[in-house]
Amino acid sequence: MSSAIRRFSAVLAAAILVTLGMSAPAMASMPARAPQPASASVRADDPGPGLATFGISPASATAPDGRSYVIIGAAPGAVVTDNIAIVNQSDFSLPLAVYPSEATNADDGTLTLANRGDLSDAGTWLTLGTDRVDVPAQSSAGIGFVVVPITVKIPSDAEPGDHVAAVMASLTTTGQGGANSPNINLEQRVGARVYITVVGAVEPGLAVTGLLTSYDPGPLWGLLGQGKMTVVYTLKNTGNVRVAVKARAATAGPFGLLSRSADGTQVDELLPRASVSQTVVLDHVWPLMRTEASVLAAVGVAAGAVDTKLAPSSAAESVWTVPWLWLAVLLLVVLVLVRKPLLRLWRRLPQRPRRPRGSHAAHDAGRGGEQGAAQPSAPTDGETESAQEVVARTPV
Repeated sequence: MSSAIRRFSAVLAAAILVTLGMSAPAMASMPARAPQPASASVRADDPGPGLATFGISPASATAPDGRSYVIIGAAPGAVVTDNIAIVNQSDFSLPLAVYPSEATNADDGTLTLANRGDLSDAGTWLTLGTDRVDVPAQSSAGIGFVVVPITVKIPSDAEPGDHVAAVMASLTTTGQGGANSPNINLEQRVGARVYITVVGAVEPGLAVTGLLTSYDPGPLWGLLGQGKMTVVYTLKNTGNVRVAVKARAATAGPFGLLSRSADGTQVDELLPRASVSQTVVLDHVWPLMRTEASVLAAVGVAAGAVDTKLAPSSAAESVWTVPWLWLAVLLLVVLVLVRKPLLRLWRRLPQRPRRPRGSHAAHDAGRGGEQGAAQPSAPTDGETESAQEVVARTPV
């Protein structure tokens, strides 16, 4: 059981250290931790040696030199050389693969490094002095390391601005599969970033695009008053230099009433032409009929980059936040309060005169006479006809 626990602890430590090694640096304009050389701890194939710990960092021609990154600025067509140290803090030597890579922004905005051979930009500009190294074990004299020369050849048609490459060191271990499953190869890798700025026109830019908002009235269809506003937006680097971005979403009713705000996730490095989508949920938003949602993105300085002095970017839109249930309750209350006054007003209005019942009978009799026998008319002045004469003249 203790052996299994040690193996689990080793794998967990490896995962944590690799994650820390690959994380992006914080914004230079805000409180941040100092970047550290990337490192990883993994269990080697041979169960005898135990836990393998290795890392990578920039170096001089003879030893690691304490830099966090390789930073290069050169014109198109230039060739620049530098060095990377592969470090071993294990008690046994390590065979490691070394290869170039390049950085992109992941969905959450952090930097991620491309897989081996999956290159399209600055990773293709790197040439390494070797693709495999045997790094000696640490000793009483210090850590073991091997210095690998790197050459950066910038194409003559390279786009001006920032490009991010990397040098990777990896250890591949084999996990034993079961009776019906194959062995699994696990590659643990660490990388050292290589920032390359191609001389030319600097064109910083940042845009907030794709702003979408939705309002949830909350429990009981908003009867309790406050709801939630969900704000979705995209931060897009429209320029050719790296920037750090911190966005803030806000809502406010008419005339700025009852404003609310919340921060989005800070992006330490947004690469040129890259974009990152974020979602911010603002609680306790009152339904004030018409609410404005806005996003303000402030621009900071990315690690190893220059201050672009770029103004914040923003976007805004209005959204209906109608308290329908409250309106229904209010309408019901109003109807109850004005019911009696309305009835009194109705009674005071002039009423249409009603037709006497006799007029209906005469009208009906007249219609019957048209259909049947002719009815005698009332006698006028000077008439002396007797009833018998009228009857006698009445046709049968």
